[in-house]
Amino acid sequence: MKKLKNVFKEAIKTPVEKKLKVPIDILLEKCNKAIEKEIAVEFREEAREVMKLTTEDIRKEFLEYYNEDKGNICCLVIDTAKRDLIADGKLVAKDDDAFGKPFML
Repeated sequence: MKKLKNVFKEAIKTPVEKKLKVPIDILLEKCNKAIEKEIAVEFREEAREVMKLTTEDIRKEFLEYYNEDKGNICCLVIDTAKRDLIADGKLVAKDDDAFGKPFML
């Protein structure tokens, strides 16, 4: 009985605060499927590149809006992500880019 009490005490001392992270491959695959449905054919490659280089939080936000059927906001998420990647020097802006110039921000 004493051993069992010690186990409960240890369980109380060490709270479980681990967040389950989605493997990047699965998250990117879901983003790519969403891009296929939401983004025009000529801009899909650029959107995939942005999703590949951006953070997990941005990918999750993109998928959240996609699941809520908010395609315009999905594009805005890609716009802001690309703008941030350009500011960080991870991407270079081109004149013919579809993303990276959010007009509302």
